[in-house]
Amino acid sequence: MPASVEPAAAVKTGLKRKRIAVGSSEQYEFEETCRLGAGAFGAVFKARHRATGQIVAVKCHSAADGDLTMVFREARFHEEACCGGANPFAVSFHGVVRDPGTWKRYLVMECMETSLHDLLHQRPRGSPPLPEATVRAAMWQLLTGTKKMHEACIIHRDIKLQNILVGEGQSVVKICDFGLAMSTDERLPYEPAGTLWYQAPEMLLGKPDYDTKVDVWSLGCVMAELVNNGRPLFQGSHDDGQLCAIFDVLGVPDDSTWPWFSSTPFATEVMPELDMQRNNHLRDLFPETKLSTEGFQVLSGLLTCNPNRRLTAAAALNHPCLGNAIRRRPANSLMMPAYVEPAAAVKTGLKRKRIAVGSSEQYEFEETCRLGAGAFGAVFKARHRATGQIVAVKCHSAADGDLTMVFREARFHEEACCGGANPFVVSFHGVVRDPGTWKRYLVMECMETSLHDLLHQRPRGSPPLPEATVRAAMWQLLTGTKKMHEACIIHRDIKLQNILVGEGQSVVKICDFGLAMSTDERLPYEPAGTLWYQAPELLLGKPDYDTKVDVWSLGCVMAELVNNGRPLFQGSDDDGQLCAIFDVLGVPDDSTWPWFSSMPFATEVMPELDMQAYNRLRDLFPETKLSTEGFQLSKCSVACLHATPTGG
Repeated sequence: MPASVEPAAAVKTGLKRKRIAVGSSEQYEFEETCRLGAGAFGAVFKARHRATGQIVAVKCHSAADGDLTMVFREARFHEEACCGGANPFAVSFHGVVRDPGTWKRYLVMECMETSLHDLLHQRPRGSPPLPEATVRAAMWQLLTGTKKMHEACIIHRDIKLQNILVGEGQSVVKICDFGLAMSTDERLPYEPAGTLWYQAPEMLLGKPDYDTKVDVWSLGCVMAELVNNGRPLFQGSHDDGQLCAIFDVLGVPDDSTWPWFSSTPFATEVMPELDMQRNNHLRDLFPETKLSTEGFQVLSGLLTCNPNRRLTAAAALNHPCLGNAIRRRPANSLMMPAYVEPAAAVKTGLKRKRIAVGSSEQYEFEETCRLGAGAFGAVFKARHRATGQIVAVKCHSAADGDLTMVFREARFHEEACCGGANPFVVSFHGVVRDPGTWKRYLVMECMETSLHDLLHQRPRGSPPLPEATVRAAMWQLLTGTKKMHEACIIHRDIKLQNILVGEGQSVVKICDFGLAMSTDERLPYEPAGTLWYQAPELLLGKPDYDTKVDVWSLGCVMAELVNNGRPLFQGSDDDGQLCAIFDVLGVPDDSTWPWFSSMPFATEVMPELDMQAYNRLRDLFPETKLSTEGFQLSKCSVACLHATPTGG
């Protein structure tokens, strides 16, 4: 993926030069096979200080081989945002080190557990919303950290869930990644910067003298996302689209609410062609049942279009919602509940198959290096003591109790590998047991990153993936899925997060068989999987679905690859997902899918909706975006008729 470049106008600012001490990278033992994360400005690895044993995160800056201005700029702003250690809600900055051999520079900082984005998106479908007390606690910490950062004259400009890390038992959140930060002492005009869905209206409109309140807007977007179970509030595809998404919720400003707006080109040239309302219906999206009156007052204060009327971080902290009973570290407030596999899908009467169990003493675990996590457990890096082979080890969420789930996943993963004949499924090495605790671990091939992370690390404005790249990835995924289906395994949860990338980003492989099943299991089959990737027959409760539910999921993946990582169907519940699907593909009729007309959704829900029967998939993926051949494959994958078993 291409690297992002900081706007030159924001770099050449005439700021007074500040000396940053540079140490030697020889102080640290790098774990370059353990990547903690990556973004537009570089990749972050785990390292250990040789003398003290302290675990740290080390950022290899994308500019480290060339102009060092960006490296020291980020170092300076990160250091200043920490306020000499007085800001407990910014990730601690330890300094810059240099590799004596290559002269590369690395930023060294505190190592945290995971990001708030990953923590939220690991929650299984159907999880209850976060308690409001949890949201308040997180927002108190973030606003406190932002207030101190602003007092140090630093604007972050890229606050989002991915740049908020979670640590200390998931009870503390801290702001990270100062690659786009700037000082309020810099010369005007200020260039736009940040991630589109979190950018403030004044920045999108090109206001050259924006201030710290752009961060406050971003925090409002974060708060809405926390309340909304990880779903972003404003999802535009470009600057004008993002402004339309904002005004569709908050209403179009007028001279009484934001006088400056009426003089902007967007107001004079774009708005006359649109039919947009002026009413603010934010409360309709966050009713009393979802967010209390006090909580909503804070949210609406953060999400005010006019920056002059928007709350500051300090003013928000003084609101009764955050100022009365919030404690600095609410114990386990961000802990996510574990997922339980539907019992009907476990008690299947399948013939028992023996899975060999080895000893975990063969492996040296790096439990401080978490490669990922999902509904069924966390995955860590480990090294085989005898061979030195790097592997991934999954500590199953069921490992302390019922072992049925552990061995069920092990069996289906092993069978999907087809005895090593399936090169596009992550290799399975076996199950090991800890002799001391009797915990079981699944051992598998260690890959570089997920396709989801790879796509979402691309900077804003990146061109679409070439169609040849999409075709190559889909050939591999369809080949792996075909072999898996020939082994009578249905994955049921194919999505970008469960597709790993390796070998120089040239190979993709399917992973995570926690929801897999065998086609030999007894009917009825229970629904399973991630909502946005579920096939229509599965959403409608068809009890005898088959391998084609995976084909539908692959169609969603293909659309997402072509669409630069944006999911095609984004419903909030089963009915909403079906509506999102039929809005694009058209409502089925007796000629396209006879079984559908007998469903409760067709007889009870559809009559109340005004939905069209026209398939407009080609409108979303025109010839300029996807060739005729590529579109034919995509259309067949995400077709309601093709997604159902023969005779359905």
